[in-house]
Amino acid sequence: MKTIAVTSQKGGSGKTTLAAHLSVEAERTGGGDVWLVDTGRQLLSQ
Repeated sequence: MKTIAVTSQKGGSGKTTLAAHLSVEAERTGGGDVWLVDTGRQLLSQ
């Protein structure tokens, strides 16, 4: 199993978008099953 971590302290830097694109490409090229887990906190304005 291969693991790729996309990290950055800055919010809005495109981590989720990059991870999604990497996972789609891994699945498309026959890299096997792909699990995408986003553990970033989303702060909601109230």
